[in-house]
Amino acid sequence: MAIFFFDGDQTLWDFQAMMRRALTATIGELRRLRYGTGGDMSVEAFVADREVVAERLRGQVSNLEQVRFEVFKKSLARGEG
Repeated sequence: MAIFFFDGDQTLWDFQAMMRRALTATIGELRRLRYGTGGDMSVEAFVADREVVAERLRGQVSNLEQVRFEVFKKSLARGEG
């Protein structure tokens, strides 16, 4: 199943709330799959990483998938620490 989400101006969906719910589920699954994962694996830490990475890539990358990939790399590297 595929879900497509188009709401560039965020008038149909609350992006922040959706992102936080998705991150909560994702972090839970990561913890389940990698028992004992350390570091800060909180939603707040992932959101902070997203802000840092998005700002760093602003004007360089227009593909949000690449931004998400870089955020997860940063967050998971911190989670291993």
